Amino acid sequence: MYKKIEKRLIGSLLKTHQKYPFLGEDLIVGVSGGIDSAVLYHLLSKFYENNSFAGKIYPVHVGISGDLKTTLPDAINVEVKEDVKFPIDCYFCSRLRRHYIFQFAKEVGCKYVLFAHHADDFAERFLWNIFYQKKLESLPVKRDYFGEVTVLRPFFYVFKRDIEKYAKKYGITDNEYKCLVKNRVTGFVEKVSKLLEINYIELVGNINYIIENYEIYGEKDE
Repeated sequence: MYKKIEKRLIGSLLKTHQKYPFLGEDLIVGVSGGIDSAVLYHLLSKFYENNSFAGKIYPVHVGISGDLKTTLPDAINVEVKEDVKFPIDCYFCSRLRRHYIFQFAKEVGCKYVLFAHHADDFAERFLWNIFYQKKLESLPVKRDYFGEVTVLRPFFYVFKRDIEKYAKKYGITDNEYKCLVKNRVTGFVEKVSKLLEINYIELVGNINYIIENYEIYGEKDE
């Protein structure tokens, strides 16, 4: 079972790589302390080692106030210097963290920054934007910033449940600081699937089919 799950996760990396080549290059993985980003870092580290890639992988955690550190081994903790008042707007929080992780990327000369958003996240953002933001868009799988940094989300093709099973196999635990604002979005698709009595996995798959085939990613290159 675990071999099939690992194969699916690697398959998502390879499928993303076919569209936007990045494997073998130096990479920054944004780690929050949560399972998703820890699994992405663990999987990439194994993949690079098994394929004798020379590229480096930097696990970078950008801390704001209450979550200044992460217990992920080898994590590089970058502290936000601004005095941030909570609760914080999601958009501002995201931009602030990106600013610091991009700054680190510039310091080490790394072009690629990877985030661990998976199929469930893309579907949730899509529905959330429709109902609450009046926008028909999700998350971008790939986005270029100012011609200097490329952000990739290579777990677009895998479900949260596969990531959790991989984490269980390798003893990867969740150490993320839980944001109350973020938690309003998390689980949104599951609530819709229950309300409409639609299979959750089928619903996520259908939404992401629409996102990919009609390119409803949102956030254009800067």
